[in-house]
Amino acid sequence: MNGVINIITKSSKDTQGGLVTASTGSAENLGGLAQYGGKIGSNGTYRAYGNYFNVQPGLLGAGVTGADGWRGSSGGFRSDWVLSDRDTLTVQANLMQTGEGQTLTSVIVSQLPLTRTFNDNVTVGAGDIQGQYNHTFSNGSELNFLGYFDRFQRHDEADNSIQDLDAELQYHFRIGSRQDLVAGTGYRLTSDRYIGLYDTFFVPNHRLDSLFSVFVQDEVELTHNLAFTLGIKVEHNAFTGFEFEPSAQLVWTPKDRQSVWFSAARAIRQPSALDVNVHIAAAVVPLSPGNFGVVEISGNPQENAEKLLNYELGYRNQVNRRTSLDVTTFLSNYTDLRSTESGVPFFTLNPSPPHLVIPQVWGNSARAQTYGVELSGSWDITSRWRISPGFSFIHMSINPVPVALSVAAATWGNSPVHQAQLRSSVKLSHRLEWDTSAYFVGGLSNGPVPAYTRLDTRLGWTLGESVYFSVGGQNLLSPHHFEFLSGYQVQPTEVQRSVVGKVTWRF
Repeated sequence: MNGVINIITKSSKDTQGGLVTASTGSAENLGGLAQYGGKIGSNGTYRAYGNYFNVQPGLLGAGVTGADGWRGSSGGFRSDWVLSDRDTLTVQANLMQTGEGQTLTSVIVSQLPLTRTFNDNVTVGAGDIQGQYNHTFSNGSELNFLGYFDRFQRHDEADNSIQDLDAELQYHFRIGSRQDLVAGTGYRLTSDRYIGLYDTFFVPNHRLDSLFSVFVQDEVELTHNLAFTLGIKVEHNAFTGFEFEPSAQLVWTPKDRQSVWFSAARAIRQPSALDVNVHIAAAVVPLSPGNFGVVEISGNPQENAEKLLNYELGYRNQVNRRTSLDVTTFLSNYTDLRSTESGVPFFTLNPSPPHLVIPQVWGNSARAQTYGVELSGSWDITSRWRISPGFSFIHMSINPVPVALSVAAATWGNSPVHQAQLRSSVKLSHRLEWDTSAYFVGGLSNGPVPAYTRLDTRLGWTLGESVYFSVGGQNLLSPHHFEFLSGYQVQPTEVQRSVVGKVTWRF
């Protein structure tokens, strides 16, 4: 669903000096990071970094090693400037290159009716640059401008490249003593090119799309312990035109350490080239001797946006200085979920040999509902020992229209009904710490993938004032197990028991 992921990294002012890490283990052969931060004149600071990793491939099962080994490197910088008492500027950029692999089961369109399982090499390159300017006015209001450009390129069974140019302007101000408003506008231009090779093609194979948005959010203090927030975002995309995403939240704070809140929101997932322009040879079906059919999935230029209405009720309590509790319940209703609709089969001569085409077209026939609860807490048993339990439950139901094969139904079993976790953190001494985490994850109906319990632990100690060592183990309760299926085409691998050692040096 459309939304905002806000990742806040430390200012380069807070990461002065050097940092070097090196790690190795049974799953990660080698990993390392080098970082250094310094000053630029009297008003600027910077941070530059470079890292490298090399991860072993997983198991396909029965002791067979997969092809999903992963190695890569990245580097970049961030600089922060204080231009005046009211103006700041941040500029940052990153480059990344990886090489990896995957095991595919794919229809080979150029060699029908061949379906083959093979290892496929993947290379990925990406880069981005971002600038952010902030100005604070004399009345306390704030203006923020963000500009961003990135390029992503992936070579595997196809060539895929994406370029994004994004700009956003945001204004934060208050009206009186009780209203806090944020308003803004944004624009994104995306260039997407996909050249298929085996079974997936896009027609046309290049798109240039725009996304324009405006939003406003008003937080109103109704009383000293009751606040109401109302917002709306209006978007115009290249596939479905105007979309509206309103939201509202009511927060009641009966005591200083307790709060109860209720929220309601509408969100959408706008279509992409995968919904509109794609053509997939999904499967080969044997017919009478010497004949065969190919199931072909085609995009739908009339595809609707998938829609979500979400309701949440939450409670938070800082019981005392050592104990806290969070509980959230939710109810979500989905409509216009993507499905495949059957067409009328027909014979074709191209590509040869002659064969039956069994057409499927993307549609929006499915709808669904989820509800559940999430609990988390924290308990400081002593000044040196903290435990943090958590639990989640989710119930899902899907209602595809008869005669329609719902894509949502095919992937609905990829979320566990129950999950639980317990984390423990102990300071054994001034220089020695011990962290342990236990997880229970319920089984998945797709596959099926059985439930599993996972145990991770890590021991760390500080040597002097600048060197830190740690050694840890992951998935200690079993040699290997599946956690999920990769879905269409890609063969899944198992997660293995592993150990890793790491050293960190700060200077």
